[in-house]
This record gives sequence, C-alpha cells and structure tokens, in this order.
Amino acid sequence: MRSPQEVANTRRYAAKLIADGLTSPQIQRKTGISRSSLQRLRDAVKRASALLTTAPSAPEAAPAPGIHSWDERKNSAIVTGTVAAEREPHNPEEMVEFARIDLTKWEVERAISNLWHGQRPKDAGTIQLWHVKLYLKRRDPANVDIRVQTREVIAGMMGARARSIKKSGLAGSMFAAVANSGELHLAKKGWAAETGENYDLKIAADRFVRAHAEQAALLKPYQPEELVFRLGDDFYHGEARGTTTAGTPMGGDTRWPKVYREGGRISVVAIDTYRQIAGRVRVLINPGNHDKEQTFCLGEYLAAWYRDCRDVEVVNEPAPRKYYRWGQTLILNAHGNEEKESSYLALMASECPKDFGECAYKEVHLGHLHKQGMKHMHSTQNEDLGVIIQRMSSLSGKDLWHAQKGYGSVPGLDSFVYHREGGRIAHLTPRVLLSEVRA
Repeated sequence: MRSPQEVANTRRYAAKLIADGLTSPQIQRKTGISRSSLQRLRDAVKRASALLTTAPSAPEAAPAPGIHSWDERKNSAIVTGTVAAEREPHNPEEMVEFARIDLTKWEVERAISNLWHGQRPKDAGTIQLWHVKLYLKRRDPANVDIRVQTREVIAGMMGARARSIKKSGLAGSMFAAVANSGELHLAKKGWAAETGENYDLKIAADRFVRAHAEQAALLKPYQPEELVFRLGDDFYHGEARGTTTAGTPMGGDTRWPKVYREGGRISVVAIDTYRQIAGRVRVLINPGNHDKEQTFCLGEYLAAWYRDCRDVEVVNEPAPRKYYRWGQTLILNAHGNEEKESSYLALMASECPKDFGECAYKEVHLGHLHKQGMKHMHSTQNEDLGVIIQRMSSLSGKDLWHAQKGYGSVPGLDSFVYHREGGRIAHLTPRVLLSEVRA
C-alpha cells in the first residue's frame, strides 16, 4: 500500500499532465492512477480553471476560492475546494477563510492542502492550485468561540470613535461622584401576564438611558471633578452561548450580537451624559457572576471607543475586586456573590495597604442582590470598624423565574458624592416610575 505522501505526489504529477494536455490513457500509463480517480482529478482541474477565466493574467491577481463539495452529516461535514494562490494556505485559519466556513456553527478538526498546476486560459502558462480539504465538527451552541465573538465586536466598531464634549467650570472641585449602572440584565425577558411587568431589550435600553440622564441631572449641581461610572454587575444577563459564565442555562433574548451592540450603544450614551457634568469620567468595569466574558469584551469595546479622549479612562482589569480612592475615602468594588461580608475589612487591608492606612473613610460597594441596603461592619465585640457595606439597587425587570421565587424590588439607581476631606456627603437614589414599569 502506498503512503499518503506517495498518493499526493502522484496526484500532483497527474494534474500537471492534465494541464499539459495528455490524454487519459497516456496519464494512466505514466502514473498508474485509476480511471475514476483520474476523472475526479480532471473535474477538479476543470473547475479550478473556470475560476480563472475572468482573472487578469498576472499570477498575483488570483481569484477567490470556491467550494466544490460539501458533504454534511448530522454533526460533521467534509468540505473540499480549490484555491488559486501563489503560496500554500499554511494553517487552518487561512483554509477556513478560503472556504468561507461559518465558525459560529462549525469548528475545524483537521485541514489538508495539496498542490497541483492548472492551465491558464489562452496558453498563458500554468498557475498553482491548492486542493483544500477541511474536516468539520458542528459547534455546540453552548460553546461559542471567543475569537468569533471578538470579530463581531471589531466589526461593530470599525470607524467609530467618541465625540467631543463641551465642559465648563469643573476643574479643581473638591467633589467626586460614584454612579452605579444599575445591574440591568439587558437580555432578560418578562411578560406582564406572568410577572406583572413587561421587560425586554428595548424596554431595558430605554430605562437605562432615561435613568442615567436623571442621575446625571441630580449630580450636576455638585460639579464633580471626577465621576466613577461603575458598569457591569450582570449588565448583559448572560453569555453569548445562552448560559451564565458557570454554565447555568438562562432564558432571555438569544440574539447575542444585537444585544451586545445595544449594550455598547447605551453605555456610550450614559458615559457621554456623565462627561457633560464631570471634569473626567473613570469607567470601572465590574463584572457580575452571569456574564464575565461579555462584560470584559464590553470593557475592551469602550476602551477602544474612548481611546482618544483625555477625559475618559476605562478600567477593565481582570481582578475580582477593584479599588477607588478620592481624598480620604477608599472604596472597594465587587459584585458581592463570592466573598463573605466579614472578609472585606481584611481584604482591603491586604490588597490595598497604603490607601487603607491613609484613608479615614472606607466603603464596600456591592451588587448581586438587586436591592439597596447599607450597614456598618462590626467586630465580634460589636465595635464599629469604620467600614460601610453598601448594596446597590437594580434597574432590571422580572422574568418568570424571579416571579416564581417571589423576588422583586422597585427599579432604581444609586449614586454617591464624596468630599475630598470629609468623605460621603450625599446618597442619591433616582427611581423608575412604577407607571412606566407596569405599562
């Protein structure tokens, strides 16, 4: 039995003889190839030559490849085609590009390419032809390739950049503001007949934009020198594959590219609103437990969007807890689903020792529970340890699962104002009108 390399060499030699115009009997005598194999090879060369009939004579102007065979099974497929190119497609990514494979549906298990020479029209010489063969496996919908997702993100950002914002009278202020994004769950869906309120992508986006415009209006009189926009906390509701990050199936809007782009759009609207009332805006990406991957991609999206803006900084580090200091106040930000509340004092002291020692006021800002609440940390002897634990409100509506469990709260936001030396001086809580929720 001949080796695969010997078979490939024989096919290349036979393809060259076809291009040279030899008859089938002549080629069979020279190569020993069977009649059926020779006929398939002739058909492939013929199809490849057809691709060249409208191409210029220059070798570098090779036309796009074509797929000539798609053998699809239940969970697999074998794709074959011919590429007219001056060099071999060296890796599966290039072969996938040549064959135009939809990577949202298929993943490549194996890829093979072989060379032969085809005849150019009108005796213009020969050209290198690559026979590409791809073995595909149907992709599990619960395992979306992050590379595909990233390409979708980049496609949505091409040519986009932030607009300039007119500011006045904000430099040198003694105040900073912290604005919470409101744990939106953008892709969640609720039907009023089941949950008491309708909730979907459009409702969520409109509610987000209106609520943050109201929050900005409440913060404007303080003219903050800096505003921290805490964005995340299950902002999208789930990952692109339709589950939480941990793999729990989630109901909701399954059109993840549309949901992702809408999330980027309304985030930009909110950030630009805050840019108008603050000297600078620091966007603190704080992922929740539902959508860590989506939220990280959103952070990269926003960092690219505001890449030329001196008044916007996007903090998108993978650390589970993020810190912010303004004067005498140190704030720990976390989603609040992992750590025990009793551990936050030690975490602040170990993760941020210099600021912890210098700051008179310390706060922990958490989401996760969809309800507002504040308490002071106490020691085992009931001594006040000087640390405030602040839970944030949520803008999210209810879906059937939350309605069945009896969970729910009045949708709203939380924002805070801090004096550089005096710590927190205001807690603002814009609410979504119940009439809007039940409409």
